[in-house]
Amino acid sequence: MDLLRRGPALVLVTDGPRTARALLPGQELCADVPTVQVADTIGAGDAFGGTFLAWWLASGMTRSDLHRPGPVREALQAAAEVASLTCTRVGAEPPWLAEVSGWPGRPSGSA
Repeated sequence: MDLLRRGPALVLVTDGPRTARALLPGQELCADVPTVQVADTIGAGDAFGGTFLAWWLASGMTRSDLHRPGPVREALQAAAEVASLTCTRVGAEPPWLAEVSGWPGRPSGSA
């Protein structure tokens, strides 16, 4: 992808109900997006980005870890799940931390 050649270590791509992708130099990681009954998509993108960052920081990851496919895949999956849950609610209403902290793959303290 041309965007990666411009300098970012990672590019995240969402496409509604289709697979979410993380593009790293020379590698593409995918996460399935859970099927949900959509009430509204307002806030889903913010929930996705916020969850990826919250997961990343709660896991002790830094920019220098963005090349690691395992953690990127886990953060990508968490982000897809939280964004999907956000779509089940009217308005920009992402889930609270307590609603998702027990989900598999979630480090303690992340959303």
